[in-house]
Amino acid sequence: MRGSNGQNHAVASRATIGALVAALVMQSGTASATSSGIFGYSGNPESITQGEICSVCHNDTRAKMPVVHFEGPTQVPVGSSATFRFVLQSLAKTTQKYAGLDVSADEGQLFSIAGQGTQKLFGDITHTAPKAVDANGIAQWDFTFQAPASPINVTLYGAGNNVNGDGSQLTGDRSAGANFSFDVVAAADSPTPTNSPTPTNTVTVSPTAPPTATATPPPSATPSPTISPTEPPTATITFGPSPTPTATRVPGSCPGDCDNSGTVTVDELVVAVRIALGTLTPDFCPAADVNQDKKVSVDELVLAVNAALNGCP
Repeated sequence: MRGSNGQNHAVASRATIGALVAALVMQSGTASATSSGIFGYSGNPESITQGEICSVCHNDTRAKMPVVHFEGPTQVPVGSSATFRFVLQSLAKTTQKYAGLDVSADEGQLFSIAGQGTQKLFGDITHTAPKAVDANGIAQWDFTFQAPASPINVTLYGAGNNVNGDGSQLTGDRSAGANFSFDVVAAADSPTPTNSPTPTNTVTVSPTAPPTATATPPPSATPSPTISPTEPPTATITFGPSPTPTATRVPGSCPGDCDNSGTVTVDELVVAVRIALGTLTPDFCPAADVNQDKKVSVDELVLAVNAALNGCP
């Protein structure tokens, strides 16, 4: 009986958590939440969704599936950075006119590049807004990979979402995934130059009569000039105005604000929910664990939802 009550309590807690997130999604609008990018859906088996891609939500089987692939080097030296590209080609460019992405790596770090319409979101690279495909139906995004300090094989995972822009996930949208593997390699050693041997010349000396020494008087000594000491120049130091201190947010001051940005997003709420359900550890979002007891309760989720709806204090 005791075990049954505990199970019922766990089910009730999960239902409460699900209701909180559903209410927030309805309040914010599902389309707006995903149109600005979402993480964890690149197809990476190490992600919080364990390998899911955007087709979980965007999968109208009547729509054409896009073609996606990566472009980039097959080798990157340890500790260096390299630029890669994720490309999506729409096969129905007159109807599926917009595209988005989610890219991740199983090793190293990824960084967004200015002007690409992307952002780094919990380690993934995602779009900040849907990108229109060009005349050939292509949308592409460049990003940077920072290699770790040791040689290793790396796999990039990416999902491309091709949509019609009507705000519905159920009609006219289709997704596809791809991956790309390359090696992080040790930097090539520079060869040590070898010195060529210095040739030895052999000189043959014929015997001659010893020279007659001639006494030569030493040259007259030239008097040394006298240098008078001079005063060293006086250095003048000019101090500029004192810098104005910049206010810094205290980490964890806003419930659910995982990246300490001053706002709580739907993605951050999803992370908090996964911590509450036990599928993620609290170190994924310390701000969600308001009382620092190494878990996230329903009460703490309510605080995070309020911060998302009403703003951080």
